[in-house]
Amino acid sequence: KGRLILLAGKRVNANGILILESKRFRTQEGNREDVIAKFYELIQKASVKPKIRKKTKATKASKEKRLSEKKKRSEIKKFRGKVSGE
Repeated sequence: KGRLILLAGKRVNANGILILESKRFRTQEGNREDVIAKFYELIQKASVKPKIRKKTKATKASKEKRLSEKKKRSEIKKFRGKVSGE
């Protein structure tokens, strides 16, 4: 129910009532069927549990690469500045 309200977003009013509308078809019956289809689709999306992200450690190689890039960048920045005159 909570995930359904989250997915519905602005279509749920302050009282917690879900408001769906459709203006795709010229007939009221066509729009009513469209709204029912939208409602079923929303329920389907809400019933699927999102995958939980598993935390992973950074590899040793990626850490070393990051540190070497930082060292190179610091060397470049260290040599910046005004050139002293003779």
